[in-house]
Amino acid sequence: MKGFLIVITLGLAFGLAQGVPLQSGKQYTAGTRVSSPWTGVSFVVPPGYQGGYSPEAEGFVMSSAKKDYLAVYALSEAAPEAFAEYLLEALTQQGMQLELKGEPKQTQSTLSAQALARTAQGPLSFYFSAKQGPAGNLLAVVGLAAPKDEAALKKVADGLLASAQLATPQAEAWKRELGGVLLTLKSRNSAWSRDPNPSRSASFSSNTKETYVFCSNGQYAFNTKTERFLSNPAGYIESTDTDGHSGTWNLIANIIGTPILYLEASNGKSFEYVLRVPQQGSVALDDRIYAVGSSEQCN
Repeated sequence: MKGFLIVITLGLAFGLAQGVPLQSGKQYTAGTRVSSPWTGVSFVVPPGYQGGYSPEAEGFVMSSAKKDYLAVYALSEAAPEAFAEYLLEALTQQGMQLELKGEPKQTQSTLSAQALARTAQGPLSFYFSAKQGPAGNLLAVVGLAAPKDEAALKKVADGLLASAQLATPQAEAWKRELGGVLLTLKSRNSAWSRDPNPSRSASFSSNTKETYVFCSNGQYAFNTKTERFLSNPAGYIESTDTDGHSGTWNLIANIIGTPILYLEASNGKSFEYVLRVPQQGSVALDDRIYAVGSSEQCN
């Protein structure tokens, strides 16, 4: 699976979307075409605006001199209506209440809606517009402005969306390389209890092995096995516990290029992990580092 590591690491530098690659901590001025090669998306910063990637918002946030705000989100794979539902839930949790103005406008690949946003700072005009590319990737624009600037906000947001180019996302190559990968994590724990009375001394140890198998057809299997050993002068006790789940997996990159692994288990549970390559031959799911190998289980 050497190719998997190469694609993930080099994919951070090369992509198919054209423009200036988005970098965290950098500001971009009006007229700049910003590129997110990981999602296959690029767009032009509108006149009068500047901004950059916001880790808190997980999107590209920009503002104008009038304090109008735009946020751009991109994903390597998502449907406009699904992202709109996710965004609505996130804004509601943050205390924002939206009152729709008319019915949302939807085509096969686009979705837009206007609303009045009730916020702690008072009522604001809210505008949402999203577009899905031929490869299934998504660009979404969210705008906030004073109610009197509603028409201008819509015009700017629609212009940004019109400037967008949606090409093949780099994350597609990451998904292909993850198919057939075996991830393994082994850990060992031990403890000793010493007593002046030898009959009360004891030792304990455990060995745990976790494995993930990702198949090219989108199926996965997770298994864990823990063996425990307890020894004292009275005897020796050994026990084994096993657990696991299986279902479907997907790997989606966000606008800054973070690969996010989504697992939907057949038991109804779901899991989400940020995927990293800390070093050659290993992959981290959040903070847990696994050795990378290949699996014949999917064949």
